Amino acid sequence: MVVTAFRLHGVRALGVGKDLLTMRTNKFVACMLLVIGVVGCPCAKGQSAATFDFDATTGALSLPGIVDGLRTDAVDRLAVKTGRVTRYLQPPWMVAGVNRTRLQMQLLISAAAAQGKSPSVVLLPTSGPIKWTWTSKSDLARIGADSRSAALRAVLGVKDLRVITRSPSLLSAATVALRSMVTRAVEQATMTTVTVSGKRIPVLIVERPTGYPSQNAAQTVAGILDGTVTALAVSPGAGSARNIANVAIADFKARLLAATPPVSTPPSGAPNSAGSQGTAPPSGSVPPVRAITTPPTPAQWTSSDQGWSAVLADGTPFVSSWVAGVPAPQEDSMTRIRPTAQVQSVPGGLRVVLAYDNSTGLRRELASVALPAFQLGTAVLVQDTRDLGCTVELTPTSPVWRGTYPGILYAPACILRNDTIAVGVSVEYPVMTYRHDIRLRCTASTDGKWVVELGMENSTAHCGFSYLHNRPSLEPGEHREYVVNILTTNSANWVETLAPYRTYFRSQYGEVQYVRDLRPVFGVALSQLESMSDANPNGWVTSHVGNPEIDGFVVAGNYLESRFGDCSNRLMVWAPTGYSSNPKANYPFQFASRWTSSATTTLSAQNNVPAALRAIAATTGRTLGLWWGHAANPSYVWGEDPVRALRWSDPVMRDVWMSELEAAVGSGATEIGLDAFVHEISPVWELAAYLKAAKLRFPQVKFCTEYRSSDLLHVMSATWTDCYRSAPLFNLPNIVARERFLIADYLVPGHETWVGMQFNLSNDPKLWGNGSSREAQRAAVANIFALGYVPVTWVPMWLKQPNESSALAGATP
Repeated sequence: MVVTAFRLHGVRALGVGKDLLTMRTNKFVACMLLVIGVVGCPCAKGQSAATFDFDATTGALSLPGIVDGLRTDAVDRLAVKTGRVTRYLQPPWMVAGVNRTRLQMQLLISAAAAQGKSPSVVLLPTSGPIKWTWTSKSDLARIGADSRSAALRAVLGVKDLRVITRSPSLLSAATVALRSMVTRAVEQATMTTVTVSGKRIPVLIVERPTGYPSQNAAQTVAGILDGTVTALAVSPGAGSARNIANVAIADFKARLLAATPPVSTPPSGAPNSAGSQGTAPPSGSVPPVRAITTPPTPAQWTSSDQGWSAVLADGTPFVSSWVAGVPAPQEDSMTRIRPTAQVQSVPGGLRVVLAYDNSTGLRRELASVALPAFQLGTAVLVQDTRDLGCTVELTPTSPVWRGTYPGILYAPACILRNDTIAVGVSVEYPVMTYRHDIRLRCTASTDGKWVVELGMENSTAHCGFSYLHNRPSLEPGEHREYVVNILTTNSANWVETLAPYRTYFRSQYGEVQYVRDLRPVFGVALSQLESMSDANPNGWVTSHVGNPEIDGFVVAGNYLESRFGDCSNRLMVWAPTGYSSNPKANYPFQFASRWTSSATTTLSAQNNVPAALRAIAATTGRTLGLWWGHAANPSYVWGEDPVRALRWSDPVMRDVWMSELEAAVGSGATEIGLDAFVHEISPVWELAAYLKAAKLRFPQVKFCTEYRSSDLLHVMSATWTDCYRSAPLFNLPNIVARERFLIADYLVPGHETWVGMQFNLSNDPKLWGNGSSREAQRAAVANIFALGYVPVTWVPMWLKQPNESSALAGATP
């Protein structure tokens, strides 16, 4: 069974493997696993951890005191002064305490079963949210540089923990990191299932944050299991808590849907075979969840002198005589370092460790490696990690599927499937340390075979999706290792082929570092190319905003105010300081500082644009965003060609970049769109350094990277993709966002992904042109919202959600 955990603004939910999913007359039975941090739970003082409560209606077995006991377990404390909370500086907690907790759970559940009680979910209430306090400076001095603080120091990138007492930004970062580590420790202790009489029972944590009234945890679960998404019973006025809970429930239901086999008829609102968008799902509706009855069909692997082979459960050959570590065909493989390979058989697949050693006296590049040829048939489906992991059909006549990571591919994975079996190839390597790209390539061979290749080099045939901008190489005497996971499962459960990579990924990059917000975004352009003229060189959209350099910012401010009132409480403003007469500079990098520059005294001094924007954004519930042009190509003066690429080692560049960001935040912006913030311009390790510094300096700001970033940046910020492509590459469909982003759900649970609804790029005449309609456009936006994305539209429509429900309203003001 595969169990996943995700955090969402005080909410934690655990996704559970498909063997636990059942359905009963449109009701989610108590095998549903949901951890909600906004509801109450019974934790009466003095209640023994050796007792339990049972709710016959839901089958919920409550075991009070277990988690609290783990938190105060003396064995798991650090060897420091009694009474201090310094044990939290050594996450995760010691294995002994975790195992004792699991054993105690099993004993209590067995005791309940012996009394005739048949639990279907185990509740672990706690007396409140996980809390901790910083130790004194003397304690920090004692543990500042030793092994007890190693995990936290690694996250912060410091050699001694004592520096956090002198840096507010580091203290803030340490707070976030440590809280995440502590939370993960508790999840590690309880994220499990127990087996009683052959029945697997999921475990559920319920916390009662201070300030919310107590509520029986079993009653809370019973209220969720009726198949409808209703507001939880929390204190009056806690609308945000209700909204957070509803988002968590919707996320969990989506994960259940993601685990089911595809239905023959697409649900209402999904793209049809012609590529158009249908009608949006009715408000509040939830597609039915089907029980998973198909057992996994992993391949069985064996080795011989000829190599590794695999057969399916019915005896069908799947892989024949693959030899690990053999270089892929290339022109000059003899000049590159070839790897040695160690292969370990795991359930359903292989774990291959490729080791490269440079024993020469010169710097050498690495050889690409041939991976197995999979017998899948003449036509296969690939989960296209070049975009949102959506399904694309491949045939022997299709263009070769290929992509590089961390530039083009969302994750370093290639997932293929037919009607019965799925195989996933994923690669583990420390990108931030090795600092280079890799390529995955899949080509059709003879007799229905599909060959996958791990690419480490460039040749004349590699370009676009397959070109490595940062090739791997080794210095004399250097050693590096790469792990290739090859895993099979049944076709419906294809995402589980990423299970080993997910474990590695989370150990490297952790959980999402922002609070997910699913509210749709209304886009506002203060300037546009079409408006540029000799009289209007900055391209102000005069019909909406006048000319701020002549008329002042009042008209523009009134327009933003109207969009907040008539469309959405979440606005993103493009070209806020105008366009440049140099087309290469657009969107201009100076998206905020120009308001205060001496060259635009009318725009700044006479109208005080930052103050005006702050006033507009000050209303509770509003979110003002500014789109930062050429965010990875800083220019130092207005209109300059964007020829520089972000490099953290350049102090002048860092100052310019941070100063521009500071000007935007000073204008009331709490969301910043990072235009063209892509690996192809500046390597992802450079982008991550800037993004990390920005988040430390302005922890209240959310960032959204454009174009769709790889998984490791998606942990740090929201990301953006266009919904439509007017000229799709290779065999990619015109509609990019046509399915849920299941791979991101699996690897980065709690992620936020924006989808730009540029209807002019759509091939659907109902969405753009003389035959278009506002109703069709609203339906398209609602469909993207229902798929779990944040839709962004520039077409005026009502985007607010009534009563904080999870449905998108369709009425136009």
